[in-house]
Amino acid sequence: MILARLWQVVVATILAGALAFAALTVSIFDRREAHRAEELAVAQVQTVRRVLENDARRALDALALASVNEDVQKALAAFEANASGKEKDAVYRALAAAIEKIPSDLRGDAHILVDRSGSLVTNIGFRELDAASSVTFAAAPTIVDALHGYLRDDVWTLGGKLFRVVARPVEDDSAHPPLGAIVALTRLDGSYALRVSERTGASFAFFSAGQLAGKGAAVGFDPAHFDDALSALSNLGADPNLAATGSTKATPISRNTVAIFSKLAGDAWDLDAGFVVLRDQAPLVDLAGAFKALTDDDKNALPLPLLAGTVVFFAAIGLLLLWVEHDKPLKGFLVEALAFKDGKSPRLQLANLARPHRAIAEAINETVDRLAEVTSAGPRKAADLKSIVGAPASASGLSAFHVAPAPAPTSGSASGANAGLFGGSGGNPIASASAHSAPPPPPPSPRASAAPAPPRASAAPPRAPEPPMPPPRQQFPDESDEDTMLAAQRTASSAGTPEQLELAEWRAVYEEFVRTKQSCSESVDGLSFEKFQNTLRKNRDSIRDRYQCDRVKFTVYVKEGRASLKASPVRSE
Repeated sequence: MILARLWQVVVATILAGALAFAALTVSIFDRREAHRAEELAVAQVQTVRRVLENDARRALDALALASVNEDVQKALAAFEANASGKEKDAVYRALAAAIEKIPSDLRGDAHILVDRSGSLVTNIGFRELDAASSVTFAAAPTIVDALHGYLRDDVWTLGGKLFRVVARPVEDDSAHPPLGAIVALTRLDGSYALRVSERTGASFAFFSAGQLAGKGAAVGFDPAHFDDALSALSNLGADPNLAATGSTKATPISRNTVAIFSKLAGDAWDLDAGFVVLRDQAPLVDLAGAFKALTDDDKNALPLPLLAGTVVFFAAIGLLLLWVEHDKPLKGFLVEALAFKDGKSPRLQLANLARPHRAIAEAINETVDRLAEVTSAGPRKAADLKSIVGAPASASGLSAFHVAPAPAPTSGSASGANAGLFGGSGGNPIASASAHSAPPPPPPSPRASAAPAPPRASAAPPRAPEPPMPPPRQQFPDESDEDTMLAAQRTASSAGTPEQLELAEWRAVYEEFVRTKQSCSESVDGLSFEKFQNTLRKNRDSIRDRYQCDRVKFTVYVKEGRASLKASPVRSE
């Protein structure tokens, strides 16, 4: 008892210690994962930069298909010689045909063509320039360099929008300055950001003028974190790292997300335009050296009241379960044993005991039965077979019948014990008599007394005994029905397999049981032979297992004005 209760307290203490260990390691894991997320964010910033640079180089190389196109060169030279509307249309058609030869993934969203002075000649896809009568790009460093024969790329901010710009000179003779320059502009918006995110695995967004210009979320990343990054843009001006190096340090923008803001190289640098890379902090499982890495802050974060409450809670649950499963059933067993000792109960009632004590009580009951059989000089009270075979199942289909014990039998020639299966309310489901008892003989009727009693056979009884004696005659006003039933039983026993004989015998018992119930003014609604047969079969199997008998005989009798059955275990001699 004491060790069991102590064990419950020990288990609860160990559980609280495990919870304390887990709570302390959470801070360590979060700190390590935050550091890991920062390192990965820095690496992804570098990756995004390299991808943007490589895309610019590839777009610049693809633009050569238009800059060296002979039709474009001739049309631009003709326009320079005669700047008329006709020549301008010819330049547009030549430029459009050359652009179509560029692969779609390397082609810009818009293209412009300028002359030697940097003035706009024509454009494709740049609607903002269509309404302008005169536009010059002579001040743009990228185009100036292209007009001097250089290949250039840049990032422009036009109307709050970001564009990647690549420019190439248009030359017809290497000995003379270029005729002009072709510029390709690619919008840095959401579609472009998504393509870059798929290639790099990074979640990032472009920003300009305090707003996000395009977003690209990696697989599994929550796009709602971009709103957290937007709220942090207002504080970028005060970050010294951004002004000095062009990138911020890893900045937590939510509980599980860090971000690094980086400027874009080119004209957009001075306008604080750039991109931000976001990184989630995934769970990290690494308990090695957890206690060595603890800090005072980690210890202060330990929830001591919760841990103490956990110890008390689990200890109380353990003690309560011990009382429910051990102390309370043991007390019930003691009460039943005292009642048995004082003679208030002839047997230990198994139904009143918990499962662990039923085997002990059944062993005691069996011992008492054997002692009674050895020492008893006469018949004793009917045994309560409810504790042996259990109450009839409610699913037997005979729930309409009440159950009562059989009347106390007298000693006779029956081989086995008689048990009441169905009877009056308030009785035991099955009641058995002593192993050597038999039902009392019926009182003689006037007609029966006139005939001489048949002589008792001197030979040994057959292995299958005759059906049990009929019920008291005063319960059956029509004596011919009883004779018919007994004749049917004897006829069935003369031929057929044991199963067929038993079925015929049960059929006769069933018919007699129905007649008896009707004579007692009891309802027979819902009573079928199939249900009746299932109930007899269950009780037959239980009595066979209990008494190790060969067969079981069922007879009908009347108890307290209600039809009942008795079961008699029969052993072959």
